[in-house]
Amino acid sequence: MILFRNDPWIKFVDEFFDSKTETTQQSGVVNVQRQENEEKYELQFLVPGLNKKDINIVVEEDFLKVKYNKPEDSSSYMGTFERTYSLPEDVDDKKIDAKIKDGILYINFPKTKKKSKQRTISVL
Repeated sequence: MILFRNDPWIKFVDEFFDSKTETTQQSGVVNVQRQENEEKYELQFLVPGLNKKDINIVVEEDFLKVKYNKPEDSSSYMGTFERTYSLPEDVDDKKIDAKIKDGILYINFPKTKKKSKQRTISVL
């Protein structure tokens, strides 16, 4: 198994999601891209040759675990991958969705509406 803990791109994604690195294991080559806008965060994993039954995504408490396992008898170079991310506070974890299209796994994290830090209460 090859660990990529020193890979600058993996560190960038980890810092964005405050990754829980003690449970991080991966082998093979994994390309991950992060995008953010006002409405959502999105992670894109390059997963050629994999389909939805090869991928397992679990939300547990404030963590998202992404893992996949390609059988060794396949011609794919992917092997296995597992990574755990801490979810940002402004993510609506009940609305996280994922899809796979053209060899790319898209995981969308919708943001919740920000709560006002100050409000006035009327006295009756």
